Amino acid sequence: MSDISRRHLLCSGVALSASSLVARSAWARAAASLAGYPESASVRALAAVAPREQLLFDFGWKFQFGHGTDPARDLGFGNGQGDFSRTGEFDFAKAKFDDSKWRAQNLPHDWAVELPFVQAKTIQMLQQMDFVGVIDVQMSDTAWYADVIFLESTYLERQDPVEVMSGIWPVVVYRQPVIKPLHDTKPTLEIVQGLAKRLNLSQYFDFTIEQWVNAQVKDLPLDAPLDYLKKHGIYVPPDFPKYGTTLNSEHRFVTKSGKIEIFADRLQEFGYDPLPVYNAPAQPPPGALRLITGRKAYFTHANSTNNPWLNAFDPENRLWLNPTTAESLGVADGQMVEAASTAGAVRLKAKVTQEIRPDCVFMLHGFGKRAKWQRLVAGVGACDAQVLETAWDKVSGNAAMHETFVKVRKV
Repeated sequence: MSDISRRHLLCSGVALSASSLVARSAWARAAASLAGYPESASVRALAAVAPREQLLFDFGWKFQFGHGTDPARDLGFGNGQGDFSRTGEFDFAKAKFDDSKWRAQNLPHDWAVELPFVQAKTIQMLQQMDFVGVIDVQMSDTAWYADVIFLESTYLERQDPVEVMSGIWPVVVYRQPVIKPLHDTKPTLEIVQGLAKRLNLSQYFDFTIEQWVNAQVKDLPLDAPLDYLKKHGIYVPPDFPKYGTTLNSEHRFVTKSGKIEIFADRLQEFGYDPLPVYNAPAQPPPGALRLITGRKAYFTHANSTNNPWLNAFDPENRLWLNPTTAESLGVADGQMVEAASTAGAVRLKAKVTQEIRPDCVFMLHGFGKRAKWQRLVAGVGACDAQVLETAWDKVSGNAAMHETFVKVRKV
């Protein structure tokens, strides 16, 4: 075992994962290349791999937050060594390393919440980077801080890999361009190929998007899968949904018992409630209100608020206040208010409405942009990221977006 390094495990893991999940796709070829095997032999070998047992590795991990530039705060990593697996001299790579003070962590986990979910910190991080390159279809706030922006074609102008939507009724969806690019933009694959050529890495991206898609769909039970998808845009396999496939003694779910668990032993082992138990969320301290942030159906996240046709539906976000709360603060509808948290403060107009609870306020996502080219929303209204505080669910690791308390005042 001492002859197997972390690098070998990573390469083998990539190959095995690719063979288990998408062995016949283009990813299998890439995984085989990473693992250092001849292509033809590796594809045949990977395709033959069939996992006999499903194992759940979500529990029992240990986590320690390191530091990107200070080895003293990063367990010594970076002290003259680019890869600790070559020597094994780092204490935390040894079997007897004491990780009792490390935090227990279950997966999946959103690692982004390990850093403060504060816009000011994100901007500080971007400004400290040696180089920032962004691929985007518009001048987003992230692109505004980039050194180089690679202009991507929109989803209506480009061909994408097929998407498999799983479930009891799975489908394969194929997106094709509706029009040619209106401007000097390129799809992501062409951008990556251009960069790879400059870095002498072209051999790893020597395929077209159509070849990629063809590799993805060639094993569909159709005479000409790609032609079928080009004509219909979607493939729905027959004989679905299939019910009762798990009603046999040999089937095991990816749980500790192999059964559907109402009482989760693994959660109990790691100090969490094994049964669903309601725990009341923290309540706002006196004088504070819970901030709720969200979207409206005609906006896609924060990406389309600058679209003139969509922006006309709601050209500015406002802070929703219950009439009782507004009266206690001396705030009238349309007046400017300030909402402040420990992360920051924003100013925007108030919307006095019965559609919000007296102990909460609401702010629409996607406004108050910093990118000046987002002309309709740059500096218009307020950005919720400026006041959101760091919070996450301790079991799932998902970011908790509604755990920020703000104090509101008229300005």
